[in-house]
Amino acid sequence: MNKYDDATWDSMAKKYNLRQIPYGPGTGHYFPPHWSNGWVVEVSPAEGLYVSSAGFTPNQTIVHKIDIIEPCLWLFCIDCGDII
Repeated sequence: MNKYDDATWDSMAKKYNLRQIPYGPGTGHYFPPHWSNGWVVEVSPAEGLYVSSAGFTPNQTIVHKIDIIEPCLWLFCIDCGDII
């Protein structure tokens, strides 16, 4: 297990049972059709570095808590919604 696994989109995808398929050197996570066909693609070019792109409009509130002791930095650009 990678020490950064808990801070990746993969952990959220598993929680919400998103379909996962290989996407180049990373993973594509796809929301079910009734969730507006959203997606998250994530690659890890080096240990501790994750690059993601996403587009989704869920039909329910997504609650995902990240609890990791490893130092990390997350940068987000959010069109709408809240991060609390």
